[in-house]
Amino acid sequence: MDHIIRQRVTSTGIVLAIISSLLATGAAGRALVSGPARSTGRHLVTSLPTSTLIVFVVAGVVLIGLLLIAATWAKLLGAAAAFALAGTEALMVTIAKTSTRFHAGSTPHLEVGGQILGVAFFIAIVGLIAMIAGARELVPAPDLAPGGVDAADLPVRSGNATVALGFSVLGVIFFPVAPVGVILGLIAFGQITQSRDRIPGRNVALTAAMVGTAWISLWVILIFATGIYAAPSI
Repeated sequence: MDHIIRQRVTSTGIVLAIISSLLATGAAGRALVSGPARSTGRHLVTSLPTSTLIVFVVAGVVLIGLLLIAATWAKLLGAAAAFALAGTEALMVTIAKTSTRFHAGSTPHLEVGGQILGVAFFIAIVGLIAMIAGARELVPAPDLAPGGVDAADLPVRSGNATVALGFSVLGVIFFPVAPVGVILGLIAFGQITQSRDRIPGRNVALTAAMVGTAWISLWVILIFATGIYAAPSI
């Protein structure tokens, strides 16, 4: 459990994601959005199936497990899980809000279930931001960091930088891996800094962090946040 104290910022981020998953369970079986029906014009209410409770419970259990694991990969998966959780919460509301069952041109209103998922989404995103901000905690201590040169006294390339860029680019298609690219990029940047630039790849690491952050921002603003908050609550 000592790693939770050493990695307090990233651990706090995972805890926030756990809170988000627990809060989201309260939306199961509740009304998400309401508005005039397409065919009859009567008031139509769309509810979240009770079975979705399983999704949020499983997410919470997985996040708790990742919190208890000290390995760096657990924190990376935690960031991906938090982003996927936020995306799931937002998409559930977005799908309900844009349902063709509502009258064309109408603006469905957020009901209690939708408002709960909206708050849970916000908490998960804050948790993700905390995990990214705490990425430096995952950088190995100086005595454990790579020496920077191999047996032939040639610079050792930081593999994390290249892998990070790959994850950040892949985030264009599969959004949960974008945070992994950002965190790996920051870890690689920290390793390169510790080696006093004897390890090349500083620009690759920075590019990975910036590209991943850009995609996270676009996903959140253009898809997730817009889908939840574009509809006024009652």
